[in-house]
Amino acid sequence: TYWWKIRLWSAHHHASPQNASPHQASQWSAPQSFTTGLLHPYDWNARWITASPKVLGANPQTSAAALPVFRDSFHLHGHITKALLFISGLGQYDAHLNGRPVTTSVLNPGWTNYRKTVLYNTFNVTRLLHPGRNVIAVLLGNGMYNVPKTPHRYQKFKGTFGPPKLIAQLMVTFADGHTRTIATGNQWKVAKSPIIFSQTYGGEDYDARILPNWDQPTLDDASWPSATLTHGPGGALSAQRIPPIQVTHLYRPIHVTKIKPGVTVYDLGQNFSGWPVITVTGPAGSRVKLIPGEQITSAGLVSQQSMGRGPIWFTYILNGHGVEHWHPRFSYTGFRYVQLETIPAAGSNIRPHVTSLAGAFVHSTAPIIGHFHTSDLLFNRIHRLINAAIQANTQSLLTDCPHREKLGWLEQTHLMGVSLFYNYGLHTLYQKMANDIAEAQLPNGLVPEIAPEYVVFGDGFRDSPEWGSAVILSPFTDYRFTGDRHLLATHYSAMQA
Repeated sequence: TYWWKIRLWSAHHHASPQNASPHQASQWSAPQSFTTGLLHPYDWNARWITASPKVLGANPQTSAAALPVFRDSFHLHGHITKALLFISGLGQYDAHLNGRPVTTSVLNPGWTNYRKTVLYNTFNVTRLLHPGRNVIAVLLGNGMYNVPKTPHRYQKFKGTFGPPKLIAQLMVTFADGHTRTIATGNQWKVAKSPIIFSQTYGGEDYDARILPNWDQPTLDDASWPSATLTHGPGGALSAQRIPPIQVTHLYRPIHVTKIKPGVTVYDLGQNFSGWPVITVTGPAGSRVKLIPGEQITSAGLVSQQSMGRGPIWFTYILNGHGVEHWHPRFSYTGFRYVQLETIPAAGSNIRPHVTSLAGAFVHSTAPIIGHFHTSDLLFNRIHRLINAAIQANTQSLLTDCPHREKLGWLEQTHLMGVSLFYNYGLHTLYQKMANDIAEAQLPNGLVPEIAPEYVVFGDGFRDSPEWGSAVILSPFTDYRFTGDRHLLATHYSAMQA
């Protein structure tokens, strides 16, 4: 932990600050502090853990399996002054302490070449802990780390770095100065989670009848099997420094059309990147299917023509316990319309009742540093349109669309660079992407068209200067707007190659 404070001298005072009299300077600010992440491999006591295939089962029609949930309970004694959680769950994770989420950010950690770099997040969770028994629970999703084969749902490509896995370390400091570390290991428990399907392109399915209280301390997990120790994917653990991805806005329907019994189409009035959010009641086993799209057909149904070569949908299966709230956790897409289909449970004719539906806008929270407004309404509308497209494609890298691709096509970093930097503070994101580019570079110096290069395309763009020159133009764009030479110096050898 580092402490700092600041004082100011008048710009009109010509003497050096050391010779200034006290009345010519401001008072000292209140002390502030920041805490660094775990910078060295030997700081990690935690082990990577995973779930055995027997725990999760497999879908015989695809290579996809249900996702795991990990839990550990521990007792704390004494007054807690600080608690920091260091965590990386691959491909993505959702961590809760004593039934409460540890962060409002989503889609953590950022996408990388996991064989070279694995990002981890650090959260101050002091407020979530208490003396006595505590429980940490973590859901995992696939993300870009594991893109399973899904013949009946859209996927841009198929590839995997391995089965989902978790590493986490909770460091607790007490008032008397002693510390306690709770780290992932084979003492953690694992079970099949309510997420029975998740794929970053094709959507997500959630069965709320499975472990409805997966994150609650009251859940008895004594019979759960132990987690399996495993190895990481090979990449070095590195602290994530990009702006967090969050839900920044909820779009409410501007028009609702009932097509036929059980089928309703919602118009959210705006194209954006994210996921639907629903509130629903109904019998256990009944389900809600949510089909997102950018367009509608002449019959008023959602069209996914612009979204790839296969369907994308989200499914929620009710547990039947009163009012239920849900949204996907690990799969997002681009859409304006949602086709909602309600399906009774087997042997029943009672459909679930959706009381509300909204669209959550999910994107990077890079700070807004530029504004544009004129007396010309058309220019203002164009600017809002451009900004919406920028936000929808600014995640843990710059994507070129939030549904078909989600890949880091590198020409975006310099062709859109001026528009990006005039509007948003993207220095740390460009640092991360420069590292992605350097890690994607081939031994002969070639820089491919996407980074991380999750898939090798045979379309002729891989060795093309409009894309590969991003190794030079992306850091240079950052330098033009920030004056910081760090990226140029760090990646100069990659530029030479």
